[in-house]
Amino acid sequence: MKLLLLVDENMTRARSIKKNFDRFEKRINPGNVFEEVHIVDTPLRYSGITELGPKTYLYSTKRLFGMGYITVIFKIAAIIKKEKIGIIKINYSKFLGLLAIFFQWASGIPCVAGCYNDYRSWRKYFPFDRIFVNLFLEKFVYRHARFVLYQSQFMMNYLQALGVRRERFKLCYVMNTDVDNFLNVRHSVDPQFFTLVFCGRLHNQKDVWTLLKAYKILKEARFDARLWLIGDGPLRLKLEAFVKDNAIKDVIFYGFLENSAIASLYAQADLFVFTTLFEGFPNVLIEAQAAGLPIVTTDIPHVSEIVSSNDAYLFKVKNHLELSGILNRLYRNEPELSRLRQASRKRSEEFLKKDIPGTNSKAYRDIYSESREK
Repeated sequence: MKLLLLVDENMTRARSIKKNFDRFEKRINPGNVFEEVHIVDTPLRYSGITELGPKTYLYSTKRLFGMGYITVIFKIAAIIKKEKIGIIKINYSKFLGLLAIFFQWASGIPCVAGCYNDYRSWRKYFPFDRIFVNLFLEKFVYRHARFVLYQSQFMMNYLQALGVRRERFKLCYVMNTDVDNFLNVRHSVDPQFFTLVFCGRLHNQKDVWTLLKAYKILKEARFDARLWLIGDGPLRLKLEAFVKDNAIKDVIFYGFLENSAIASLYAQADLFVFTTLFEGFPNVLIEAQAAGLPIVTTDIPHVSEIVSSNDAYLFKVKNHLELSGILNRLYRNEPELSRLRQASRKRSEEFLKKDIPGTNSKAYRDIYSESREK
């Protein structure tokens, strides 16, 4: 069985993927269920074929003032014909999602759509972000794909609200991380500081503004507090300017880091804080739990299968005053921090019992088998 993966983004990180291919392969080819993986991304600056790893190939196309998409169509058709593709998978419901549905109809090869984010909330918080186009593409692709992958009960409910039939759902976790890297973290917290850590893309979705406002209040009362921000994104320069303009001290922007470096920082942190507005299935919370970090996060349904009020502190979205109150309560509160560390470890152990690789590989095998029966 061979997979054709259509990615509605330009994979300019190809070199990084090659460097960390084992982690990438676990995500797109769980349990080596596919004998080959062929990946087509959107047109941008590069053209050609890159071998990312054993029997995993990336086909890139130059933009060429809009003509690149025409090239992509012929490229997909050639790959389907030459490689005898068994499953077409898409990660996002954009232009390549439409192509995937078209080729499903033309070739009979099942299209599998991954649903990894809550676009209802996206439209709520960012209403001018091509709302009508995204809404049309999202509904069209999910309703016409042969199967749709989901990761949580919340995402299943979301798909049902879009009109997707229940029999098309397949449980498949998208793990963008290797949790094993965080299981053996040995904490060595610097007693001179009370350290908060955030990890995520620096995008408005993650609402780092609320974290900085809450931290500023804490810092003014607790001079030994410090904040580490792990991750990169389009808002980094603005966030750095905000920190400078408001004289917020002891904030470090680490940028993008590999898991080993993140785990090293987690070992020195007192608290993990996550201010996201909405999610699909946030891997960073699972990483923090595996590392035994106490967790403070937004009270949103997207995280309900990962954390609860029994094992983490939850606060209302965009409420920096509530967040600052929680941070102040947990400051140097060793009995409560210790309880939260144990709770995080326990939740992590419960999650890992689910056998993620086995669940994911079974989903694809079932899809292939059921499609052949039809």
